[in-house]
Amino acid sequence: MWPRPAADFGGLADPATPAQYGLAARLFEKLGYADRETRLEAAAVLLGLDGLGSFRDLSKGKCGWLICHVGACTSPAELTAAVRVAAPLPPLFQV
Repeated sequence: MWPRPAADFGGLADPATPAQYGLAARLFEKLGYADRETRLEAAAVLLGLDGLGSFRDLSKGKCGWLICHVGACTSPAELTAAVRVAAPLPPLFQV
């Protein structure tokens, strides 16, 4: 999995555009994530966020990162594996 965006800077901290958040949602749908809540949960995990209410809440930088990385997945299994790798460890396994 690629490094998450560390911080938004410059114009990348501005809100995502409708074209960006629409594309992000469509990429998830294309890979089998048809349910809105499932898409938002997966996006939050990939971005290292505690939660995500809407793709519209993302900055240009974070939404762009999501588009690049979800768009690079070639199958639903690949996206699911990326989400699993990015998920935080359960408390039992944390040091």
